[in-house]
Amino acid sequence: MTLTIDALIDTALGIDNQWQQFVTEDAVKFLEHHVYDPETGNLLTLHPEQRRVVQWFTRRDEQSRFLFTDWLYSAPKKSGKTTLCAGLVLWQAWRVGSGQCYVIANDLKQADSRMFRVIEYAVKHHPEMRQFAKVVRYKIMLANNTFIEALPVDPTGEAGMNPTCLAYTEAWGAKGNKAELMWTEAALSPTRQGHAFRLVESYAGHTGESLILERLHDSIVQSRYCVDEEREIYANEKLSMVAYWCTRQIMPWQHGEDANKYYASERATKTESEYDRQHHNKWGSSASVFVHKDWWEACRRDTLEHNLHVVVGIDAAVSGDCFAIVGVTRKKDIMQVKFAHTWTPPVGGTIDYESIEEFIRTLCKKHRIALIAYDPKEMHYMVTRLKRDKVASFKEFNQNTPRLLADKSLHDRIRDTKILHTGIPELTDHVLNANAKITGDDSQMRIIKRSETRKIDACVALSMACHEANRLKIG
Repeated sequence: MTLTIDALIDTALGIDNQWQQFVTEDAVKFLEHHVYDPETGNLLTLHPEQRRVVQWFTRRDEQSRFLFTDWLYSAPKKSGKTTLCAGLVLWQAWRVGSGQCYVIANDLKQADSRMFRVIEYAVKHHPEMRQFAKVVRYKIMLANNTFIEALPVDPTGEAGMNPTCLAYTEAWGAKGNKAELMWTEAALSPTRQGHAFRLVESYAGHTGESLILERLHDSIVQSRYCVDEEREIYANEKLSMVAYWCTRQIMPWQHGEDANKYYASERATKTESEYDRQHHNKWGSSASVFVHKDWWEACRRDTLEHNLHVVVGIDAAVSGDCFAIVGVTRKKDIMQVKFAHTWTPPVGGTIDYESIEEFIRTLCKKHRIALIAYDPKEMHYMVTRLKRDKVASFKEFNQNTPRLLADKSLHDRIRDTKILHTGIPELTDHVLNANAKITGDDSQMRIIKRSETRKIDACVALSMACHEANRLKIG
C-alpha cells in the first residue's frame, strides 16, 4: 500500500509517537545512534576531531538559538565528510517538524547520488526509522511533516522556499551565473534565524572559478578567526559563520599499506595541482602543465616500426596560430607518431592554404591514409574540394566533449608511455607548450595555451589523430 504523507503521520501517531526518539538537540548523539554509514553498513563512528567540529557547528546561545548560520565543512577527499554532513541534515530534519531541507548539488544526478543517497541509505537501513519515512524519487518525507529534497543548481524554480536546512555538496564545482543565482535565491528566511542553517561540504576549489566556495573560505578561514589551531576550526559570531578547513588526513583508512597504494595511484593519474586540491585540500588552478617533460622524453625512440595505415589530425588556423598536421599509426594499444608538420603565418600575413592543400594531396598519395580528422572552423572549403576529388576520408572533429575526452586520453597515453615519437622538434615544442584546463570530470580535460605566444596546434592535432586511431582500432 502506498502511503501519503498524512497517512504516514497518522501511522506514526498511532504507535505512540515513537518517531520522537529521533528528536534530540545533541547532534553527536544523533549521528552515532541513528546514522548508518553506507561504507560500512554499521552505525557511524565519529573521529574525536569530527565530534569536536560538530559540537562547534551546533553551538547555541542562551535562547537555544544557533550561534552560526553558515557551516563550512571542508576536508580532503575520502575523509567521510559527505556521510557526516548527510547525518547533520537528517538530524535537523527530525529536530524541526514541518521543515524543509534541501540538498543542492551542481546537477540533479550529483545531488541525488551523493549526499541525498547517504541520507536515504541511513533512513532505509535504520530498523525503526524506516517505518516513519517515505522515499519518492528525489524526496524523503518524514512522519513529523518535514521533507528532504535533492535539487540541482537551477534558480528558476526555487524562489520563495522557506528552508530549515540548505546543504550544498561538492561546492567547489558551483561555478557560473546559475550557481550564483541559486545561492541568492536559496537563502535562509529571517523568520527562521537561529533555528536553521546552511551547510556547505566540499574540498578545495579552483582559484578564481569556484567563487562561492572561495568567498566563504576567504571570509572565515583566517588566523584571526581560528579557535582551534590543531583541529583547523574557525569561528566568527559576528558573521554567524563557522568553518572546519582540514588539510590533514586524519581518518584511520587514510593510513596504512592500502592507503599508500591508493594515494600512489592517485598521484600517478592526476596533475600535481589536482592531487593537492583533492587530497591536501589546497586551492588550485584549473590550468596546469599538460604533461611533464620527462614523461614526453620517456616516450622517445630512435626508430619506430610503423603500421601501414595512418590516421591524421589537422588543427587549422589562418593568421594568429599555426596550421598543424600530425599523422599516427597504431600497433596494438601503442600509438606511434608518423609525421608532424606545422605552418606559421608571416607577421601581418596569413597562411597560404593553397600550398597546404597541395601538401595534403601529396601526403595522401605517399601514405595509406585511413582517415583525416579536422577542426571544421577554418577548413570547410578545402575539405569540400578534397572530398570531391576523393583524396581521403574526412571526419569533422567536435571541439566540445570529444575534444575533452581526446585531450585527457592523450595526457594518459603520454604519462603511461603508450605513445611513441622520434623527437620531432615542432611537435615536442607544442606538447611542452601546452597547459591542461581541468573540467571537474576525471575523464576530461582541455589542452590550452600556457601563454598567447606559445603554439600548441600540433599537440591538438595529435590529440585528434590518436582519438580517431583508437576509435577505428587501426593496427
